[in-house]
Amino acid sequence: MPYIIFDNDHGGIRPPWFSLFVTAGAAILYLLLGPAPEHLVFDRFAVQQGEWWRLITGHLVHGDFSHACWDVLAFCLISVPLEILERKDPVLVTPVAVILIDAWLWIGLPELDRYAGLSGIINALFPLLLYRLWQRTKHPIIAIIAALAASKLIIEAFTGQAIVTNTLWPSLPSVHVMGVIAAVLFIMTGNLTARCRSTIRKQKIPSSLRYNRPGARD
Repeated sequence: MPYIIFDNDHGGIRPPWFSLFVTAGAAILYLLLGPAPEHLVFDRFAVQQGEWWRLITGHLVHGDFSHACWDVLAFCLISVPLEILERKDPVLVTPVAVILIDAWLWIGLPELDRYAGLSGIINALFPLLLYRLWQRTKHPIIAIIAALAASKLIIEAFTGQAIVTNTLWPSLPSVHVMGVIAAVLFIMTGNLTARCRSTIRKQKIPSSLRYNRPGARD
């Protein structure tokens, strides 16, 4: 029977502080500053003038109430269980996604002047959550959800429009693709690192085990 093993400390589940902090931070920013705060959104011209913080804060602010609700809710529902399963995953994959998305915004979309929202990061967290659940359960529903999510992403990439959401700021499916790429790179790097460590452990046999085997005598 499939079961889930949680990442825990001393027998208890550690609160998902990172996920809760980002969720609360994005919600508070919208409540206090409203839609698309001028000094926090990703703004190409402002970044060129040295306002580098926008490369980070642009992911935490949103263009309208609907945009904020969709993103904050989705981030919380995806990142919290992922952090409970694997405590370090959201903390590590989020900066990878931010770097890739910012690079894509800057190089791949030179015509884009402004950007805001968590959706790119969400699209990095969701496939990673599915991967962790698949590792633990191998339940076919996980594969079905992954196939549906991939189909949605492909349709949006070809049409250039979001299927589910309709917000004031237009959706950027290519940014969602960059989020998925961040997750794939993160998973591949983690698997490669684990294999390398396993190989090193097998090759490094302590001399005590080599010479003091059971039954050996001087």
